[in-house]
Amino acid sequence: MMSSRPHTAARRAFDFVVEASNFLASVLIFGLMLLMVADVTLRYFFNAPITGVNEMMEIAIVAMLYMQVTQALKDNRHTRSDAFFTTMTRRSPAAGRVLTTIFSLAGMSLMIAVVWVGVPGVREALADNYTIGTHGVFIVPEWPIRLVIVFGCSLMAIEFARAAYQAVRSLVTRDATEPIVVAEANDAGI
Repeated sequence: MMSSRPHTAARRAFDFVVEASNFLASVLIFGLMLLMVADVTLRYFFNAPITGVNEMMEIAIVAMLYMQVTQALKDNRHTRSDAFFTTMTRRSPAAGRVLTTIFSLAGMSLMIAVVWVGVPGVREALADNYTIGTHGVFIVPEWPIRLVIVFGCSLMAIEFARAAYQAVRSLVTRDATEPIVVAEANDAGI
């Protein structure tokens, strides 16, 4: 029993990081709404738009995606085509778990590849002072958005690994009576 506590603590810490990232992205959405309203108001009434709003929106949309996508996966709200998967899982829950394992391992591999390529990109953007925007009008450093992408993909890789682990575990313990989803992996203490 003692050995499961660090595992549970790590799981809770990871869940906290995912939820905090999701919350911060939601705050960013609210801030962008206020920025857009202010920009439109200033543009319409005073003919004085806020400089850089388009660039800020482009950057923020990418940041929000990578900050919230892990929560969507964790809650089984990600976009996928369920027609084949659902039909097969109903006929054979074990086959559904095998597919979940394959899809989760593929997703984890893709996220690890993005992190592998992304980390040097963050270092390069920081060292060479890469910027986004129009010089002389509005520019921001590029490395923070690259860092958010690496961070989000790292979280996704871990979440995909949790889903694969839960699917394999349920196959090994012969508990394959219902289809597995990522949210079930979280409830099972993974």
